[in-house]
Amino acid sequence: MRHFVFLKLLLILTSDLEVNGQAEFIDRSGDPLNRGTGLLNMDEGQYSEETARHWIDLQENPLDLNQITKEELMSLSLLSISQINSFLNYIKIHGKLISIYELQAIPGFDVNTIRKILPLVTLKPSTQNYVSKPLIKRIGNADNHYLVLRVNKTLEKRSGYYDTGKSRFAGSPYQYLIKYRSSHSKDFSLGLTLEKDAGEKFTWKPGNHQFGPDFWSFHLTLQNRGRLKNLTLGDYRLQLGQGVLFAAGFYPGKGAETITTIRRSNLGIVPYTSTTEHGFLRGAAATYQIDRFALTTFYSNKLIDANLEADTVVSTYLVSSIKKSGLHRTDSEISQRKSLHEEVGGVNISYVSDDKNLSLGQVISFSRYNFAPARSDKLYKKFESNDKLTGYLGCNFSYNWENFHFFGEGVWGSMGKYGLILGALGSFSSMVQFSLLFRKFETGYHAPFSDAFSENSTNSNEYGFYWGLKLFPFKNFTLTAFMDTFQFPWLKFQVDRPSSGNEHLLSFSYQFARNTEITGLLRQENKAMNDAGNSANLNKVVMRQRNNYQLSFNHHIADLLTLKTNLQWSRFEKAGNKSKGFSMSQDLYINWRTLRLSSRIMLFDTENFDNRHYRYERDLLYALTIPAFSGSGYRYYTMLQTKISRNLTFWVKLAKTIYFDRMVIGSGTDQINAPQKTDIRCQLRYSFK
Repeated sequence: MRHFVFLKLLLILTSDLEVNGQAEFIDRSGDPLNRGTGLLNMDEGQYSEETARHWIDLQENPLDLNQITKEELMSLSLLSISQINSFLNYIKIHGKLISIYELQAIPGFDVNTIRKILPLVTLKPSTQNYVSKPLIKRIGNADNHYLVLRVNKTLEKRSGYYDTGKSRFAGSPYQYLIKYRSSHSKDFSLGLTLEKDAGEKFTWKPGNHQFGPDFWSFHLTLQNRGRLKNLTLGDYRLQLGQGVLFAAGFYPGKGAETITTIRRSNLGIVPYTSTTEHGFLRGAAATYQIDRFALTTFYSNKLIDANLEADTVVSTYLVSSIKKSGLHRTDSEISQRKSLHEEVGGVNISYVSDDKNLSLGQVISFSRYNFAPARSDKLYKKFESNDKLTGYLGCNFSYNWENFHFFGEGVWGSMGKYGLILGALGSFSSMVQFSLLFRKFETGYHAPFSDAFSENSTNSNEYGFYWGLKLFPFKNFTLTAFMDTFQFPWLKFQVDRPSSGNEHLLSFSYQFARNTEITGLLRQENKAMNDAGNSANLNKVVMRQRNNYQLSFNHHIADLLTLKTNLQWSRFEKAGNKSKGFSMSQDLYINWRTLRLSSRIMLFDTENFDNRHYRYERDLLYALTIPAFSGSGYRYYTMLQTKISRNLTFWVKLAKTIYFDRMVIGSGTDQINAPQKTDIRCQLRYSFK
C-alpha cells in the first residue's frame, strides 16, 4: 500500500504543485484572511481584531494533518463535509501522510482548496522528546515564541487634544502595544498583552486597577496533561455549541462563503490574546476527560466599564449602560472605567461517541453583577432583564451521517426566555453543497457572551431561516448563493414596530487561467426602518432596500507580483428616496526575497452614509482593518514588511484618506478640522527562535 502512495507522490510532484515552488506554496508569512477569500462579510463592519486572531493562531500553530480531528477540520471553514470525510477515509485506508503534497491524491481536494488550507496545516515530526522536557524549557524553545512592539499615530490632531474642558484627552496621541507569546500546539500557551490607546494616559494607581498602560491581559494554558485536557489561568473565552450562550474565535456569519461559515466549532476553552477590552472572561477554567466524557468548569471575576446612575430611593446605583469601547481618555470615560463588578461561572459536560460522529453537551452557568440594570423608558427595551443574577441551562449537539452534518443548541435563561439554533450542512454530490439554519431568540433573551448566527447585533428578538447553496458546474467555476428571511417580534432601535426582512446573495468565482481569477457578487437586503422627520410619538416605519454589487480581478505574475482590481456599486432606497454609491480600487502586492510590499489606491463617491462601502485591507500582523467609506474622496495605503535579520521582522504602514466634499472629519472629541486623515503605524516582531 505504501508503494501505491509513493507512485501517487511521483505524479503529484510533476503536476500543478511544482517542487521548486514549495517555499511559496507553504508560505506562512502572508495575509491569512486574504487567503480565505469570501469568508468576510464586506457589507458590515462588525469585525474586531479577534476576528483575525483565529486565523493568525492557526498560521503560527498550524494543525498537524496526522493528528487533526474532524472538529478541527471543520473549524477551518474552508472544507466541505464530503472533503473532510474523504480526508479521514484516506488516512484510515492509507495511513498517515508522508508529504504535504499527498493531499492532491485525496479525492475532492483540488489545487485551489489545498492552497487555501496549506498555511494553516502542517506535518510535524514526533514530539515525544519535546514534551518530555520541563515546561520552562519548552517555553524557551517553542517555535512560536515572539515579542511584538507596535506604535500607531494619527497625524492630524483631534479636538480632544486641545479642548480646555472636561472633554480634553488625558494622554498623548500615540497608541502603544506590547505583546509577548510563547505557544506550542496542543501543549501550552503563555501570553501577555499591554496596550495604551491614543489619548489615554500612562497611570500607576494599583488601588484603582491602573498599572501603567490602560489595558493588561495575561493567560497561561496547559493542555493534554493526561486526563487534564486544558487548564487556563488568566484571560480566556469559551466556545460551546453554536454561540447561543458562549462564543469565541472566528465567525464571519453571512458572506460569499455560504456553507461552512454558518456553523461554529466546539473549541472549548480558548486563550484570550486580543486587545479588545470587553467580552472575555478572567479567572480560571479547566477541562477534565474520562473516556468519552469531558467536564469543563469555569469561573471569572473582573471589573468592567459601565455608566452608573444613582438610585436615590434605595441609596444605590443602577447600570444605565455597559461600555464596550475600551477608551479611557476624558474625565467622563475614566469615571466609567471598571465601575461594575461582573462574576461568571458554570459547568459544561460533553460526550463524544467512539466513531466521533456524535457529540452532545450540556452547560449550566450564571452571570452576576453588583448593580442591577436600570429600567429604560425606551419602548424597544421594555423586555430587557433588570436582574443582578441570571442563570442559564443549555444543550447542544453535533451529528455526522455520511456527507451530512446536523448541529444545534438551545439555551433557557432564568428570565424565562430562550435562544435556539438548528442547522444542517451537506453535499448531494461533488458538484452541489447546501446549508440550512433556523434560529429563534425570544424577545427578552439575553446572554452577555453570546454571538450566534443572527441578523441583529445581539441574540434577542429575532427568528429566521437561512438557505445556502454552492455549485461547481464545471472546472474552475464556483457559484454560491444564500437567502435569509427574518422577523423581529418586538420593536428595535430605530424601528418602532414589529418588522420583518430578507437578504439575498449570489456570487461566482472563475479561474480562467492558472494565475488569473475573476469574482463577482450581487447582494440585496430589505429591512424596516423609521422614517425620519415624523412628529408622532411612534415614528412611521417604512421598508428600505440596500443593493451591493462587486467585481474583482486577481492576477498573479509568477511568485513576485499580484494585481487586484475591485469595482463596487451600491444603491439605497427608502420611502421613494434613492441614492447610490461607487468605488474602485487597485491593489499591488510584491513579494521579493525578504521584502513584501502591499499597496492600494481607492476612489469612492457615495451620496450618503447609507451607501457606505466597507473594504478589507492588509495590515500589520495581529491587526485588522476594515474601514467604511462614505462621501467623496480617495484613500491610499502602502505597507512594507521586511526581515531585518533571521529573528527580527519590521512593518511600517502609511494610510491616508482625503475627502472632496468636507472640511471636517468626525465629531465631538474625535473631530479633525481638516479634509484628510493620515495614519502611520510601525511594528517590530522578534522571534526568539
